[in-house]
Amino acid sequence: MSNDTIINDLIKKKPKGPKGVKVTYTVDENYDYNVDRYIKTYIPSLPGYGYSDDVLFNLGLHSRTQATHYLRQRDFEGKSDWKLGRMKATLTRRTNNLWRKLEDAVQRVKQEGRKGIYSVHAPYREDTFGHLFAESRAEAKQNAQIFFGYLYPKGTLQASFIKVGRVEDLSDMNKKSIDTLEKSIREARVRIEKQEKEIENFNSRLSTLKMVEQQQIAVETIHALDEQAADAPQDEKEEE
Repeated sequence: MSNDTIINDLIKKKPKGPKGVKVTYTVDENYDYNVDRYIKTYIPSLPGYGYSDDVLFNLGLHSRTQATHYLRQRDFEGKSDWKLGRMKATLTRRTNNLWRKLEDAVQRVKQEGRKGIYSVHAPYREDTFGHLFAESRAEAKQNAQIFFGYLYPKGTLQASFIKVGRVEDLSDMNKKSIDTLEKSIREARVRIEKQEKEIENFNSRLSTLKMVEQQQIAVETIHALDEQAADAPQDEKEEE
C-alpha cells in the first residue's frame, strides 16, 4: 500500500486496516470538556488498526506539525490558515484523526530504535550535530558520545531514531547539516570582517582622541608660559 492510501485510511474514524486484515470496533463514549459534549471513540480490535508500528513510523510523519504540513500541502494546495477560511476546520479535523492514530506508534519506535539513521543532538534538541548509522538505539547513543561528545562538554548527547536505512543514506541525511554549517561559517566570517572594521574604526578614534588631547595640552601649556612671561615684573625681564 502506498503512503497516501494508508494515510487516507487513517484519516477515517474507523480505518479498514491493511488488506487481509479485519478490524472491528467497540464504541467508548466520554465527555470532552474542551468541546463541552460527549465524544464517541472507536476502539479497534487490533493495535495500530492492523498496521505495524514500523509501517506507521515509515510514513515519515513524526509530529503533529509534520502531519499538518503534509495534509496542508497535499489536500489544500499549501494554503495558509488565513486563506483556508472555513476549510481550516477540515484540516484540523483530518490532522487530529491522523495524528491520534500515529502518535503512540511513532513514540514507541523512537523509544525502541531500529537499525538505521539517528539524529545526534543536544538534550531538548537545542542543537543538532548531524546523523549517524547504528544497529540499535543503544549503539547510536554510545557512538554519538564517542564521535561528537567532545563538541558538547556541557552534558551527554542524545540520539533519536529518524528512519530505517543503510549507512549509505548518511550522505543525504547529513547534506542539510553540512549546508547549514557551511552557511554558518560564511556568516561568521562576514561578522568577523565587520567587527574587524569596527575595531579599526575604534582604534582610529582612540588614537585621534589621544593625539588631540596631547596637542591641546601642549598648546595650552605654551600659552600659559607665554602669559606668565608677559606678566613678569620689568626688572625681572631686564635681568633676563
